[in-house]
Amino acid sequence: MKVIRLKSFKSFVLGGLLACGLLPALASATPVNFNINGHYNFGVLTSQQGDFNGTMSIDTATGDLLSFEVLFADIPVFNESGLWLSYGSKRPPQWTIQAVNAWGGLLALTFTTPQVDGYRKKGSLVGFEGGSIVGDQVFGSFLSLPYAGCFSGDITPAQVSVPEPAALGLFGAGVLLLGMFVGLRRRID
Repeated sequence: MKVIRLKSFKSFVLGGLLACGLLPALASATPVNFNINGHYNFGVLTSQQGDFNGTMSIDTATGDLLSFEVLFADIPVFNESGLWLSYGSKRPPQWTIQAVNAWGGLLALTFTTPQVDGYRKKGSLVGFEGGSIVGDQVFGSFLSLPYAGCFSGDITPAQVSVPEPAALGLFGAGVLLLGMFVGLRRRID
């Protein structure tokens, strides 16, 4: 029969409980995906109307824009990696994203954000949960005038099945306890 050192056992249990406590915090720092659905109501050559859609991904813990993609009819998608810029503005708090497509066209998309950052009271993407598209337009090197403008629409969270952080913590605790039980049985035998 082996002797079990209680001090190392307590340290192991304390470390396991600490790890399970950190799992929910790590799980909540994942990027959040959003759907972009909008409408424009004028064009350069005609008074056309149309719809646009896309997606974007935001790290809502830091407020960083991670990816962005918007598609209009008849022109390349606005998603050129590294060729987009995003920034907050004030009165009311808003956020603007500028993106480039393969033709060199420029999309400026402005939407509301209820979050406010710092003493300047400008918009922030920290904790962003969606907003309303309030304006801007598409310019292009292929055209001297705007292609589309007067934007309206919504940015909504994409429906993704993700385990809740509490479920991950409980799963981790169960695995830890099972491992401890197996380890303890081996030591006793």
